[in-house]
Amino acid sequence: MKRTRHARGFSRVELITAVAAVLVLVLVVSATFVTPQRMTPERRAFDNAREIGISFFKYAADHADAFPHYQPDSLGSRAATIAWYPNGTTIATENPLDIEWAWPSQITSYSPWASSYESWISPGHGLTLPAPGNDWTRQMAALGIEGDDGAHPMSGTISWRYPAHFGAGVVGPNGAFVPAVRRFSEVAFPSRKVLLWDTHLAWLRERPERIDGHWNAPTPMLFVDGSASMRNPLDANPPGEPHPLRPDGTVIPIRDTRLGARGIDY
Repeated sequence: MKRTRHARGFSRVELITAVAAVLVLVLVVSATFVTPQRMTPERRAFDNAREIGISFFKYAADHADAFPHYQPDSLGSRAATIAWYPNGTTIATENPLDIEWAWPSQITSYSPWASSYESWISPGHGLTLPAPGNDWTRQMAALGIEGDDGAHPMSGTISWRYPAHFGAGVVGPNGAFVPAVRRFSEVAFPSRKVLLWDTHLAWLRERPERIDGHWNAPTPMLFVDGSASMRNPLDANPPGEPHPLRPDGTVIPIRDTRLGARGIDY
């Protein structure tokens, strides 16, 4: 009797691991053929984005395919204590939207601050990890760096933004906060859905116009499938509904993608 063999498809974890391996290969090839002296800020930003992406994929592989997400201190509460740098430093917040810039707190077991911070800031940003006797506040004041409008002051220490619909959470019918756990498998169009973008563009000598929370300029972006390209955020598809946790009700391209993680940005 003839037996039929059925081919086994790839699991989601295997696919995530494969994408991470491809990103590592891209970084190695890039470092081989482009010296730091000849590397443009845009190319350096792409490499930074891919390094962060590798950490996100590693996190997902260890957390049932989930994206990094806001984790409150107790069930139903919005309050969270976020581990920051130096070791032992914490940030207290009640704003789940802070995950847009505080995502490093979720991936530091894969990307330690000391070896990864340079990839978390825009080329030319100027910030360095605080040394003894120094702190973030002093550095930011000296460099004229401010946090996002209405956000925690420490938001200015991280350049790459992460859409809130991947991990901010929502408020339930009873008013209690419900953490969001979005998974890579939920993304319908990974090559067209932005995962991270550089919100500072620190290497630009002249500041472009800022509209709807974005610079009107080509911006380095990393997509969920691991690809990177320069796109103007204002060319993204029109946003959908405002995030329910954003108090002013504004809708922002990429941050408020129609259908969230299942939507299309470009």
